Amino acid sequence: MASIYACHLAENQPFIDGNKRIAFAASHLFLNLNGFTLSASNQEVYRLFIDLANKRITKNELTSWYQKKSLKS
Repeated sequence: MASIYACHLAENQPFIDGNKRIAFAASHLFLNLNGFTLSASNQEVYRLFIDLANKRITKNELTSWYQKKSLKS
């Protein structure tokens, strides 16, 4: 679900500004509310969401990334 929130917000660009930040915040909040933490550097998240917004990665690739980087709290 976190990757679905992120994909739709980053790709559809519903806001004038801050779409990638909102996409990350929504997915990160979803993970936190469900007992997970994300183990990724700011730089790694930045590159990932730039690629996502520019459609250089797929929803499946993002899902795989979240599965690798999410740790049960």
